[in-house]
Amino acid sequence: MRRILTYLVTCVVIFINFSSCVREFEESAPVGEGEVDVALFFGAASMNIVQTRADHSLENESRIYNLHVFLFDGNGNKVYSHYFSESDRQDSDSNLWPGQWYVGSAAGGDTKGCVKMRVPQGENLKVYIYANLDADMVRVSEELLNHAIQNENDLKNFRCYLNQTTVARNGYFPMSGVLEGVTITVDNSGEATITSNNGSTLKLYRIDAKIRFTFKTGSRPDENGQIITSFEPLQWKVMNVPRTCYAINLDHDDSKVDPGTNPNDYSKFADLFFDTGYVNFETYDDASKGKPASFTFYMLENHQEPKDEGPASYQDRSRQKKNPDGTNVSVPVSYVVDGKTYERSMRVFEYANDFSTYVMVTGRVTMKLENDDAGQVLGADVTYLIHLGTWGATIKDANGGTEDEYSNFGDYGIERNTIYDYTVTVNSVNNIRVEVETSKGDVSKVEEKQPGAMGSVTIAREEIALCDAHYESKTLTFHLANFFDGGVELDSEGYVQNKERCVADKLTWEVNTPFSIGGPRVIEGIDYSDDLDYKWVNFRLNKKENDGTYSSARRKFLDPVKYPFESSTEWRNGSIARENGGNKEGDGTDGLSGRHNDGVFDIISLVKYMKEQVNKYLESPATSDFDQGYEDGKLSPKICVTAFVNEYYYEAHPLTGAKSTTLWKKFVNQPDRSVHILCNSEISKDLESRATGSVVTIQQHAIQCIYNTDESYTSLQTAWGTEYTDEFSDKVKTYNTSAYDYSGSDGNSSQENGLLNSLYEWGLCRRGSFTKDEKWGKYMEFQVPNSTPQMNDSYKSLRYLCMSRNRDNNGDGKIDASEMRWYLASIRQLIGLYVGDGLLNQNSRLYYRTSSQRASIYENVWRQHVISSTKYVSSDPNKPKLEPTLVWAEEGIATGHLSAYANKLNEYSIRCVRNLGMVLPDNPSSSDLNSKYDPWVTVSGSNTESDPYVVTCTNLNQNALRYYTSRELEYAGNESEQNRLYKKFEVCYQSKSHSVKNFQTINDEVTKIGSSSKAGYCPDGYRLPNQLELAMMRFYCNGVSKGSVSRTYWSMGVVPGTYGPYGKDNGSKYGFVDDGNITLWTGAEPDSQRCVRDIRVD
Repeated sequence: MRRILTYLVTCVVIFINFSSCVREFEESAPVGEGEVDVALFFGAASMNIVQTRADHSLENESRIYNLHVFLFDGNGNKVYSHYFSESDRQDSDSNLWPGQWYVGSAAGGDTKGCVKMRVPQGENLKVYIYANLDADMVRVSEELLNHAIQNENDLKNFRCYLNQTTVARNGYFPMSGVLEGVTITVDNSGEATITSNNGSTLKLYRIDAKIRFTFKTGSRPDENGQIITSFEPLQWKVMNVPRTCYAINLDHDDSKVDPGTNPNDYSKFADLFFDTGYVNFETYDDASKGKPASFTFYMLENHQEPKDEGPASYQDRSRQKKNPDGTNVSVPVSYVVDGKTYERSMRVFEYANDFSTYVMVTGRVTMKLENDDAGQVLGADVTYLIHLGTWGATIKDANGGTEDEYSNFGDYGIERNTIYDYTVTVNSVNNIRVEVETSKGDVSKVEEKQPGAMGSVTIAREEIALCDAHYESKTLTFHLANFFDGGVELDSEGYVQNKERCVADKLTWEVNTPFSIGGPRVIEGIDYSDDLDYKWVNFRLNKKENDGTYSSARRKFLDPVKYPFESSTEWRNGSIARENGGNKEGDGTDGLSGRHNDGVFDIISLVKYMKEQVNKYLESPATSDFDQGYEDGKLSPKICVTAFVNEYYYEAHPLTGAKSTTLWKKFVNQPDRSVHILCNSEISKDLESRATGSVVTIQQHAIQCIYNTDESYTSLQTAWGTEYTDEFSDKVKTYNTSAYDYSGSDGNSSQENGLLNSLYEWGLCRRGSFTKDEKWGKYMEFQVPNSTPQMNDSYKSLRYLCMSRNRDNNGDGKIDASEMRWYLASIRQLIGLYVGDGLLNQNSRLYYRTSSQRASIYENVWRQHVISSTKYVSSDPNKPKLEPTLVWAEEGIATGHLSAYANKLNEYSIRCVRNLGMVLPDNPSSSDLNSKYDPWVTVSGSNTESDPYVVTCTNLNQNALRYYTSRELEYAGNESEQNRLYKKFEVCYQSKSHSVKNFQTINDEVTKIGSSSKAGYCPDGYRLPNQLELAMMRFYCNGVSKGSVSRTYWSMGVVPGTYGPYGKDNGSKYGFVDDGNITLWTGAEPDSQRCVRDIRVD
């Protein structure tokens, strides 16, 4: 996408070489008189592949676990068929018998081995191999092949179907290949030989393609000379993923749809494809520093031909068809798969086949604009639509000109056994701005320079104020100059000299939330906003300094219902009580003097007030509330207000008033909600892009939640969620103001109930009862600048900091139980955040260090120990009694007490969370205080042979879970998809004993053999757990896993080698074991294992 996106496509073909037969192991029948025993040798070609979180290493992609060999004669008749199973595999290639086989290590992708077959002699034969039969992911089994394949045509027409609608893979990569023109005979020396017309190498092709995207922040100026500040990638999804393909590589694929097909007939073909949901990027780094982010997925081949002649330019690749009014054409489809009805909407393109595969990527662009009349800060929530295919691009850099060159841009095909690398460099969002700006007139005048780019672009003249999901207050500044096109011109006395340039009366306001989008309806000059969700933000005028200019310090919150802003003809003094006609605060401090009641604005009254003040200033500066402050030596009148942003939470539907305990499912994990103050907006004709110019925009992140948000999943009613990020992590780093002062800590012993723990930690709960009449002013300092935490110095510590996420909602100065919404997470909630790592945004994860921070040699930088609200409990009398429990987030979920590492680490983190679907009443009973949200995992069973422990994880969001497998999990890092939970798994009721071995020896043997049961570590049908499964056994199954190892290595340790041969910490740490804690204990040498297996859930 010219000047915005840069693509680099690299296609690499992986092949497995099968060497010709070199010897026979048993005496053969005479030539022409029967069968001969031959050995077929094979090997994999090596490739240099960089592994990311969701993809597999070349070693994993090159392993062979089983294979089925077919031999057909010249007429296509089957003359030999045999399945070589895992149990037929031998430890070496010496003295193999027919039906046995051997495969060596797949290290480096160099897989070598051989099979021993007893086959008929003959000429003009064909040998086919299908490797890695796996009914978990692909609907292919030994029984199905034996039943379905009677001749060569049957095999050519045999289709592989995905059993799971996922673009992840479980490590069993199906492969197939053919050797044609084969002659099998015995030479004069009695040696059996195989020759063929196309050489002696049988190439095995994986039926999957591997797709990798890398996004970077560019540096090339756009057409206006502006340079991007950062691009923060957020989520991605894949559209039109094939469900099926032929088992054998043919010159056509099974899901091909004629590009001339009438869209009304698309439902006939829609069952051959599926769309994924949005998921987060796998790797992420500091976007402001131009570091890349990436994701990887796998898919079956998809060869769709373009429509007509295909696109005439690269920019036309993703151009969509338009309706007469300029909106994009779409078509609904309905289809049935495995008895279930599905419905979705398909985009219709001008040139791309509508069943071609494409990705959609969301992200946020920020820019500081220079000499742009529109404003000085740009923020854009963008979506890029990118069709896959084999095309080329030469992208000019910042100094290399402006014209990019593309080739083969009409290709939309994806080949099996091919790696596609796409590097996308985001340089600007100017093309989105241009499309919107040209949408004001006739449809024919619209300039859609970049059809695959869409989104909402906001340009603020003052600022875009970002807020977290909890209650926030921020000082906002409105300069007089920003109500004039090109700025205001003032004479020496402050009078406006260019009144004709004032645009104040043209400005309005808009909101964008999960419940409404747009601005008020204006009827006869009156704003009507009953259909808009706008009551989540309020404002107060800031106080003034002695020189008459506005202070940057924030104000205290007042109840907007009790104290709505009202203008007054009389001057009201801020030092006189309200009941006497003044504006004094309820706590006795001075309020703001003026011809008003120092009350609270909503967005409607604020916009009206600001317009009035601008117009007053035009007539006479002295009559306006704009101050006469100077900036950079120039007069720069302004008004400062404090914005009070409610938590991003709704107890009732904001438009209908309807209440529901599961309303939270509609607004958690959603895009930011925003309010544009004093703005104007335009929208593109296709309704997919919007440009908003504002004086100030407030943008608030949603609550991040690991729970299942499917509204049809009615068994889940309550939950908890976390803030988007810890915005003061660089300012508050110690547990208490005296770093290790635990005085007052008691009662906070709950593993789950972080709210109750926090009330004890904050001194708001004693002996099971809520402490009434505590004052907010004891803990909070409200009137401080934006950059300062609103805590009094004696409470400005991690122990108390989550209190500042709450608010005195009724403004009485007393802390009510119902006002305690946000609290310090319990230890189980912190573990939940780690379990939900795959779902959460990078900033919200338990361990959120960037790659540059991880590479640091300083422990305060790369380590991240997160403090919980749960008191540390130990039977060891030498262990502390009042310290909080914390998580060593860099290692996943290893827990300990605060001072355990104090000699090396003195900076810590916290996570503030909130209950969803439940709030404490003002006068909570003991039962209220002890009430809990629905658990994110549940455990049933009694740990017996007939009733084993079963861990159910369906309360978790699907994006936090992995695929189903009945096989061994791949040996993978703790940040990989293999280290996730499935929907349900069973814990073997007893441990399996074995000789004493360490973590690495056990995993090396399991990897070599491909099965922990065959390696002697698990009963048949079971496997070694991953780190998270091990943790669930420890925390939720009475610690039955103690002494067991996992299939998970430390991503920062020895195995990946990213940080040198000894890994981080120079500790020679390999992977995770349960020694009573889920740790990286290097001395662990277990003699038994507790194993698990997935239980399939529809």
